[in-house]
Amino acid sequence: MKKIVFLLGVVIVALYFFSKDASRNESDSDSNAREKFVTTSTEFITAEQEELMKVEKGNGEQEDINNKDDVIKIKPLLNIDADKTEKSLANDAIDCSTEVSFQQGSECIQSELDRSDLNRSDLNQFDLNRSALDEQESDADEEKSYEDYVGKMIDIPAGEFMMGCNDCYPNQAPAHQVSIDAFKLGEKEITVAQFSLYAEETGFESENCRIHFSNQHGNPTNASWRHPYFNQGRQQPVVCVSYFDVIQYIQWLNDKTGKSFRLPSEAEWEYAARRGDGDAFEQEAYSGSHLDIYNLANCRDCGSRWEYSQTAPVGSFPANKLGIYDMHGNASEWVQDCYQENYLNAPTDGGAVQQGNCPTRVVRGGSWYELMIASTATIRIIKKAASRNNGIGFRLALNE
Repeated sequence: MKKIVFLLGVVIVALYFFSKDASRNESDSDSNAREKFVTTSTEFITAEQEELMKVEKGNGEQEDINNKDDVIKIKPLLNIDADKTEKSLANDAIDCSTEVSFQQGSECIQSELDRSDLNRSDLNQFDLNRSALDEQESDADEEKSYEDYVGKMIDIPAGEFMMGCNDCYPNQAPAHQVSIDAFKLGEKEITVAQFSLYAEETGFESENCRIHFSNQHGNPTNASWRHPYFNQGRQQPVVCVSYFDVIQYIQWLNDKTGKSFRLPSEAEWEYAARRGDGDAFEQEAYSGSHLDIYNLANCRDCGSRWEYSQTAPVGSFPANKLGIYDMHGNASEWVQDCYQENYLNAPTDGGAVQQGNCPTRVVRGGSWYELMIASTATIRIIKKAASRNNGIGFRLALNE
């Protein structure tokens, strides 16, 4: 009996110490897990932040904060931008920008995740709004103003005028009454920059352009609209383009804009030139005084700094009364009409003379290398439709 009691006592004592040891191991395991978590979370902590991971004891010694309050740094754990965290968590009850406990850290993490979901929702809504705006901008591109291609078009009012001149060159006679419907005419000649849009998209190139420069005439094979053998900027009128080149450009332009651009007829061109300045230019040109024309146009004897050397940037001189620039000088301009020796059978409705694919056409307005008299509103010059010249460009017309 005494032996049984003794054995029971041994078992009870053994169970007591076994239970105590198991509890200690569980506590050590939990502590090790916490230490591992803290070590992982602080891998990104800098030397300055390590100092924050220690607390001062009363006797001046330092103790690892992990063994005191189980405190971690939330910023390295989340690995997010500090400024963004301070702003997004500013109103939280827990200050997640500094040290927090494990329980508080979990709350901070969940709070940040909730904010991420909210921000993601906001971004999704932003994407929807951005998509709608992009569609509007796309629609705007489809409805892109034609002025982005050709510049401003001036409204020319309907009216009547006396076209031609009985006392001038034979091909300007007889003078005759012409009625003009309202239309639009280019404020300025088509520029190098505007024509470049067409050339870059289509690969257009022009060669064999006839040059006129300081009394030297020639036909070098490399003269072209890009290189007209004088200093040329992007805002100067494009030259070295034939009538056929211009027609191809207009076909491309109409496809791009959905409009019906065209060259003006002779009658429309002369109407805009004469109504715009009330014949002032030719009155001065024919009078021989030229006092009111100096520095008003770019022609061989008009007195400008570009005369007889090169084209001037479009709009360098005052516009006429209709608001149109460079109707005299700078670059001669192709018009629609086939060339006729006179006006005996000319239309009186402002339309162009058309005879199929006629080999010769008309240019108007004179150029930088021609005399002032050749830049008047009534002068008509015959040119082969396929010819290119560094004094010939164009402006566009558009029906109302």
